[in-house]
Amino acid sequence: MNSFSPRVNTLLKEMTLNEKIGQTFQIVAGFYHEEGIKIEDLTGPITDETVAEDVLWNIGSIIDNASCDPERNRRVQETFLEHNRLGIPLLFMADIIHGYKTCFPIPLAMTCAFDPEPVLEYARTAAAEARAAGIHVTFSPMLDLSRDCRWGRVMEGPGEDPFLGEMAARAYVEGYQGANEDELKRQDRLAATLKHFAGYGFVMGGRDYDETDITEHTLREYVLRAFKAGVDAGAELVMSSFTTFEGVPANGNKKLMQDILRGELGFKGVLISDCGSINRIQGYHVAASGKEASRMAVDAGCDIDMMGFRYINDIKTLLAEKKMTMEQLDEMVGRILTLKEKLGLFEDPFKGISKERTDALYLCEDHRAKARRAAQKSMVLLQNNGLLPFSKDVKTVAVIGPNGGDININGNWSSHCDCKDSVKVYEGVQNAIPGANVLLERGCEFTARDEALLHRAVEAAKQADLVLLALGEKDCWSGEACSTTNIALTPCQMELARAVVKANPKTVALLINGRPMDLTELSGFAPAILECWFPGTEGGNAIADLVFGDVEPTGRLAMSFPYCVGQVPTYYNRSQVSHYNPSGSPNVWFQLRYSNCSIHPRFAFGHGLGYTKFSYKGLTVPAAMIRGGEITVSCTVANEGDRPGTETVQLYLRDEFAQVIRPLKELKGVQKVTLQPGEERLVSFTITEEMLKYHHRDFSFCADAGAFQVFIGHDSTVEEYKVFELKDEYPAAERQ
Repeated sequence: MNSFSPRVNTLLKEMTLNEKIGQTFQIVAGFYHEEGIKIEDLTGPITDETVAEDVLWNIGSIIDNASCDPERNRRVQETFLEHNRLGIPLLFMADIIHGYKTCFPIPLAMTCAFDPEPVLEYARTAAAEARAAGIHVTFSPMLDLSRDCRWGRVMEGPGEDPFLGEMAARAYVEGYQGANEDELKRQDRLAATLKHFAGYGFVMGGRDYDETDITEHTLREYVLRAFKAGVDAGAELVMSSFTTFEGVPANGNKKLMQDILRGELGFKGVLISDCGSINRIQGYHVAASGKEASRMAVDAGCDIDMMGFRYINDIKTLLAEKKMTMEQLDEMVGRILTLKEKLGLFEDPFKGISKERTDALYLCEDHRAKARRAAQKSMVLLQNNGLLPFSKDVKTVAVIGPNGGDININGNWSSHCDCKDSVKVYEGVQNAIPGANVLLERGCEFTARDEALLHRAVEAAKQADLVLLALGEKDCWSGEACSTTNIALTPCQMELARAVVKANPKTVALLINGRPMDLTELSGFAPAILECWFPGTEGGNAIADLVFGDVEPTGRLAMSFPYCVGQVPTYYNRSQVSHYNPSGSPNVWFQLRYSNCSIHPRFAFGHGLGYTKFSYKGLTVPAAMIRGGEITVSCTVANEGDRPGTETVQLYLRDEFAQVIRPLKELKGVQKVTLQPGEERLVSFTITEEMLKYHHRDFSFCADAGAFQVFIGHDSTVEEYKVFELKDEYPAAERQ
């Protein structure tokens, strides 16, 4: 017997076959609007399919990326319920990735805070705004571990590290859904969707939708960790990946979805396909027909077919041909109905939907303040020769560059947010120094050189006391289907940068972009570089807060920046290999090397500067830890500068010997420490046996007795370490 509630079981008994099949199908909201389907509705290519009238009123859910109008969404639900025989309400779902109306920094940026608070504040803000508009489910968080910055979707995820992925997963789920299942019924909560299960971030060549050739060890050791954290936190939905595992498309992969996700990870919620991805099983040529693709997806446990038009066409035939069972269909439908029940939609399908609420919440002062704090914490000061912070005692400031003016600094996946509502770079400077003369010049287009624009920019730089040079990407250059082989700034932007810095050395380069970039040339001459990412609604104000010293830069890189695209993928937690070259130098032979470049990145994982200098001393590590116990490791962190600052203290571990190759370092802990000038503090971390476990050759998850290295430092390049030994038990003499 299933574990569904009495209400759900009663509905399952009353529903006709057509009504059950309808619950498994998702279409875009445009089918219910007089104006029809809009491009904003779509997360993938639209098919030529139409929906019959009797099917339309039995659908289980819709995607609504085109409207933030609560009255419109209420009308759709009202009309639907008038036609639905059993009064089963629609689920409204949407791609709310880093903001509904108030836009926060892109997810990769928020992970750079090395702190769950920005993600929590974002998710709570988005949930309140979206639920007021009538949305129930967000297709977020994206938890794909990403090592290849050619892949455009790195902007959506937590970066290259599983520890940060776990931190982000827990924060997103709690922020969207609340701290417990009961909170999901509140009018300011959303159901979260973990995506994309699993391994999407390992697409070959960084090419979106390509195959993912990863081992089961890589899957378990790296990819699944964030998903497990999200499942454990109570996420209500999981979305399958477009990609493959062990040669089988994820959406039809029974081992991945049934054995691992539902079996080992214990996921009990709704599994939804990505847009049209059940159809895409045919594209891999592992299913000879759409019906066969549907059968594979059903067997894999996929409950909802997002815009694929497969289930609605195939399930009846599969049942008739005994290629699926009514029990399977009831399980699928039961999970969908249970989600509606958890959201409280059977009691009140209109809970929280209110124009009065949206008017009060959209871009309100509190939400903008949270977005500003998130942007402040997300930005990473990559280099600074003492130029920053700027003094506000200046008369003329030049904001130069294609990202300085009236452009979209929200970034991709912000379709509900209006870039007109966002504070631009020059506006942030005007707000910070209202008495200053702010000169604004583009200098060039993103991809096109313009002699007149360049000349005006150089003249503005000469007139100014200081310059903010806003470079980077267009918002549409990163995101889904935005893979690239070139991660460098465009030639015209580099020409502009060289000319402006020559004209005025008091220039900070601001990078507004969605992926790690090749900054080798720029870092060779720019006095200071601030990685701002796509910072969202309050981006301009947050940038001004940092460059003028009102706020200390505390962001740290969640993804390494390579010297050049030829190094990609480069990541800190690479495995020990037999010919490893610790120096990374080209000047070695028969070791891991490039003949013309270091093997190490230009800016390493965890890197980020502030406006003061910190030192580390006195690393203390006990000699041994008994199995099942724990130890405390510590060091003293001191502020050696002349202003207060916050240091992001990072704990890394390394297993010296194991059954399978292990990472050179693994991030296992983070602490933020704020110190006054001259102040020092003992910073301690607790290490448990759980932190030492890994997947063995037989995929058992446990820790081996033996030696472990402990590193505490500023970023992943920390070299000093001390060793402790994990012991099965202490010798008798030590026990005494």
